[in-house]
Amino acid sequence: KGILFTACRLGLFSQVSAIVIPLCVGKFYQLSFGGQGGRSNFFDALFGPDITIYSFFVVFFLVVGVRFLLQWQSKRMTSIAGELFTSSLRSQLFEHLLKSDLTTFQSKPVGKYLLRFSGDLQTSQRIITHTYIGGFSDATYLMLAIGLVAMLDHTLALVLTTGLPLALLLSTWAKRSYTKLHVAKQDKAAAHLAFVTERLQSIITIKAMNRITP
Repeated sequence: KGILFTACRLGLFSQVSAIVIPLCVGKFYQLSFGGQGGRSNFFDALFGPDITIYSFFVVFFLVVGVRFLLQWQSKRMTSIAGELFTSSLRSQLFEHLLKSDLTTFQSKPVGKYLLRFSGDLQTSQRIITHTYIGGFSDATYLMLAIGLVAMLDHTLALVLTTGLPLALLLSTWAKRSYTKLHVAKQDKAAAHLAFVTERLQSIITIKAMNRITP
């Protein structure tokens, strides 16, 4: 849980640091060509108005460096959290199989169990890394971005807020379609693994009986 919370916090800080980069770009244009804009005003509110072009580049490279470190550490901690979750889930699955009745174990295709122990848990790992950690940081970043846009342009913020439910509906439909395809692919892979397992067991039986011709 500690690693999961750390990954979520790092993902959030990484997304927040990404907002500062467009502010730096706005400040660069203001220093280079003059004028005043919303992004440069936000930059002045964060780092102060009395900044020269040289000190600006120092701040800019520091922001980019912090953004890179946060993003790298966030991906590292997210990967560790996913691997630990998959390892724990595989151990629980193995314990469940040991405690299950033999008839229940034999009633299911052996390919299903082979998939579980050969990497099929990657789907469960993506739930942690993409849905929980990635979804938390993305949702927080989206709310912060809409709040920033609302301070600059109320009409554009209203359009973005209205379009979010439509985007969520399209994303849900795409996710369901992908799930159906994934289940069909998983069943086919399980059938292939079961076929190969049966043939390997047959080869072992033939060799045990010391017969070359089946």
